[in-house]
Amino acid sequence: MVTGSLDMLLTEHRGKAAVSLLKNPKINAGTLLIEAIYTIDAVAPKYLQADRFLPTTVIRHLLDANGKNISQAISHEGLSQQCHKMDKPLSRKIVGSQKPLLDKLLKADEALAAKEAQGTIDGALEKMRQEQGHELARLKALQAKNPAVRDEEIQALEAQTEALEKVLGEARCQLEAVRVIVAGGA
Repeated sequence: MVTGSLDMLLTEHRGKAAVSLLKNPKINAGTLLIEAIYTIDAVAPKYLQADRFLPTTVIRHLLDANGKNISQAISHEGLSQQCHKMDKPLSRKIVGSQKPLLDKLLKADEALAAKEAQGTIDGALEKMRQEQGHELARLKALQAKNPAVRDEEIQALEAQTEALEKVLGEARCQLEAVRVIVAGGA
């Protein structure tokens, strides 16, 4: 039930963008930040258990107006405590006036997130190859000593490895949420 609820939330497109007012005296009023949340996910049948190697992974980027990722310096929780809801007319006005900059920053950030995601996907593929290779070697060694281990079992493991290779190789990074943050002083 929880997994179904999460899937429903992740596939719903409403409520995935917000504009917030940041109240922090250390940050100049008018400073623009963009928080982008990405997920890496492999779509696979349950029997493959692809999430053993690549569970749904979240990538968070916090960009300043120059496109620099400052997410390591400011946690999501810390930022959220200082952000406040902004009324819709003002939010629309800000997004409208900053649309070219927002588009440029998000486009560049999506490329960076995809590159970061590819490293995670490559790591998952390597882990899968090692574990499946180890299991295949173990099964073949067992078959040499025990004729009860059938060729079909080895072929099934090889087919599973091939399917996992395909599924994990097709995993993609997807933008899930965006929050535009405007500093408003204290």
